[in-house]
Amino acid sequence: MQPILFSALLVLAPAPDGPRLADGFYEVLESGDGVRFPGNDGRTLILGKCLGKKFGTPTIRSVNNDNTRFGCTLKGAEKLWDGPAAPALVLVAGRVCLTITGNSIPHPDETRDLWFTIIGRESAERVAKALHCAVQLRKDPGHRLKVKWTPGKEAYQVGEVVTLKFELTNAGKESVTFRIGGSQRGPRDNQFRFVAQRWSGMGKGVPDTGDPTNFGGMSWTRTLKPGETYTADVPLDRWFKFDEPDTYRVTGIWGLHLEDPTLGGFDPAIWDDLVCGDCLVHVEKAKK
Repeated sequence: MQPILFSALLVLAPAPDGPRLADGFYEVLESGDGVRFPGNDGRTLILGKCLGKKFGTPTIRSVNNDNTRFGCTLKGAEKLWDGPAAPALVLVAGRVCLTITGNSIPHPDETRDLWFTIIGRESAERVAKALHCAVQLRKDPGHRLKVKWTPGKEAYQVGEVVTLKFELTNAGKESVTFRIGGSQRGPRDNQFRFVAQRWSGMGKGVPDTGDPTNFGGMSWTRTLKPGETYTADVPLDRWFKFDEPDTYRVTGIWGLHLEDPTLGGFDPAIWDDLVCGDCLVHVEKAKK
């Protein structure tokens, strides 16, 4: 019996039934007799005339760990409109219809960089095949990080602000780059999350009484070589009020957004993760 060989290539399912349009950029109409075409985001759009077919240099990269959402960048696409604001337009490629997202970047030669979001890996593969590029999937980069939380004092008094020291150490053999900030333009830095419990962790949880409003904020990257440590001091009064003497178990969580600085481009993120650890915080009755 001859052995059966299985190909490692992804075989795309037949394209869904429905209207057919040549690959290109199309205007979106509010009403009228255009072609009703299913968008990748679930909406049905009315498409008018074709605006162009010069896509520039495409890049399709996963934007989440389970490879179900993708960012599509067209670098140096042809000029499709005058002025800074983009009109209502879509990209149709491989019978997948994508709505333009965000602002475009114009170049001196009047070409533009355009961005689109693709939902679903099969749709991403269809677009990639039509645009003659590869789909860049996310995979676990194999990072090894050690986290430690330490109270700033051995004991606090009721009403005193409790501060924890956050230490993130690269315990692996390769450098890691991660993003700091981006969610701190508000009452607190929401890259941090906390859970506090009474009775050394065996009692009730302390309610989060802080304001989680977040308007983004500045962000930057930090690279840790093997053995290096990143530290930050975090005041917990923006999350909790420790109103009773007790020993509290505080679990600290930090959103980790790993990046590859060699990728460049609009979104060099390669993996999203959470690092967490806990410590005990002793709160005593206030001294008179």
